[in-house]
Amino acid sequence: MKRLFLLNALLCVLFSVQAQSFRYEVIFNNKVVGDIKVNQRNSGANRFVTLASRVKIKMIASISVDTDISNEYESNVLVKAKAVRLGNDTKETSTQKQDKDYKVVRQGKAAVLAEDKIHFCVTDLYITEPKQVKYVYSETLGWLLPVRDMGQQKYEITMPDGKKNIYRYAGGKLAEAEVNHVIGKAIFRRVEG
Repeated sequence: MKRLFLLNALLCVLFSVQAQSFRYEVIFNNKVVGDIKVNQRNSGANRFVTLASRVKIKMIASISVDTDISNEYESNVLVKAKAVRLGNDTKETSTQKQDKDYKVVRQGKAAVLAEDKIHFCVTDLYITEPKQVKYVYSETLGWLLPVRDMGQQKYEITMPDGKKNIYRYAGGKLAEAEVNHVIGKAIFRRVEG
């Protein structure tokens, strides 16, 4: 009887933990210059998402940007996020759920984001199509960004500087993103997941 109970408990734990992994190649000027790996793990009512991006672009000088993001959700509400960007412009942003808002610390400066609950972040765009989502939270910027449904599984995200990024989906999964950076346009294309 005790063994049966332990076996059932183990099976419940195994089936309640689910994971998904996705990999994207980063293309700049028609060359693969890096990759992005996104992992999502569910454990009961909690969800954990990580993103690791490694990009190296050779122009007049070499530009390397490594980005690591980790998000934690409880009952589909963001409770904690941390984004670290290392490279030519090192930046760190942390986000923590408080009672009725979020505390955002970016580059050592604290601010309050007057949002009761965040359900969808930029990292989630790599995992799930943002159907009926009006805003996504940028873990690196500490801002809510507007989402516009363009139809045919295509969405436009407007950055604070007015630049627009386009995300295209196939079967509910991100197939390709067109992201406009200061140095030019990059394409993120799914290769696994």
